[in-house]
Amino acid sequence: MLAEEGNASASNSCNTNTCNGATTSTQSSTGQVNWQVRCDHLRLLNSHLEAERAKLAQIRLQLELRLQEATGNHPSMKPTSL
Repeated sequence: MLAEEGNASASNSCNTNTCNGATTSTQSSTGQVNWQVRCDHLRLLNSHLEAERAKLAQIRLQLELRLQEATGNHPSMKPTSL
């Protein structure tokens, strides 16, 4: 994904003093804008990955519970004394 992003930013270079709606006066500010866009993109990806991680953790817990039910290993089930 980062390689694609690098290729996109390399091919999306600006020749004028405006780039993606932002006015840039020097080469360093253009680089700063590119880093800002990249950071915003990475933050968005991170939030999606965190949501996916939480979903997978919940699925894992559900599967562990089903496995315990299938094998009969319930920690809450204690043998009763007769």
